[in-house]
Amino acid sequence: MDEINIDKHMCRVLEVFLQNPAKSFDYIDLRKLLKESETQIRDPLRELERAKILEVSRDRGRPHSGIRVKKYRISDDLEAFSKLSAMYRTKGLNYFIKSKYINVIKEKFKPILIEEASRFGFKSVKDFIELDIHLSPITSIQSNFPPKLLISQPFTRIFSDAYILNEDDIKKFIDRAYIFYSNFAEIFATAIQYTITERHDNRNHLSDIDSLVKQAIFYWNISAHSFDWAYSCLIDALKSGDEINFYIDFVDGVIEIHKLKSYPGSIALYLSEDTVVSNYFLSEPIPLDSLRPCIPFRKNGVAVEPIRYEQIISDVKSYFK
Repeated sequence: MDEINIDKHMCRVLEVFLQNPAKSFDYIDLRKLLKESETQIRDPLRELERAKILEVSRDRGRPHSGIRVKKYRISDDLEAFSKLSAMYRTKGLNYFIKSKYINVIKEKFKPILIEEASRFGFKSVKDFIELDIHLSPITSIQSNFPPKLLISQPFTRIFSDAYILNEDDIKKFIDRAYIFYSNFAEIFATAIQYTITERHDNRNHLSDIDSLVKQAIFYWNISAHSFDWAYSCLIDALKSGDEINFYIDFVDGVIEIHKLKSYPGSIALYLSEDTVVSNYFLSEPIPLDSLRPCIPFRKNGVAVEPIRYEQIISDVKSYFK
């Protein structure tokens, strides 16, 4: 992607479009709204048009000058969204994540991703996608099929890359993890099937299922422990009266919880003391013959017990018959 100069003038121009994603603006409209100089408006418009982040149309009626007036509107296609996401990851995600544009993008791509998942016919996958798009819109929408993110970095998805903007998001954070736990075999099998289809892999994967499930239990139990830690930090912030406006990141095996307003570039408000693997083995050497429920599931009013390996392997195999 061509480098775009994201200075304060570019940000001000983009703010108008991000908060008005359905509207078109010409130069005069922006000049009235922003009170900036011609160069400070036209240069960002030119760069954003070149990057195909802004779509351009021209008024049908000709003004007295005989020149059609350019009208700009922010693009809602995937390429433009990806470019904007990359831009704001370096500049600051707080404004971008809370913009009306993000809501438009969520509503546009949610049915597309759900339709893709419906090929496998599982309601749990649909429910997972809806929560995943809400909590992790940038990577979820760009993934084409969010459940595969669970497999590519085994289950770190349940505790990382989450935008927690209010108390209700903490509940959704729990719900996303619980949907996976309570439908573990179904979603795990779906992600494997999708990977097989995507890679046109015709091998008999039934011979690998036992080892894949054992590995899945191992990685889930580590991630469940990490989820508990992240949840405890969010509850600590809630009880202390902090504004709930966080981004949960996962960097080099360490969980970082940042104030979204100051991310990136800030020191994490909460930082796990060691890698998630070390923390797991130092704190709770759970037998790896069962799937460990996250502690918040019980606090959320759900009675859960560990799911035994034998049950998981039986259920997963049933989806490959």
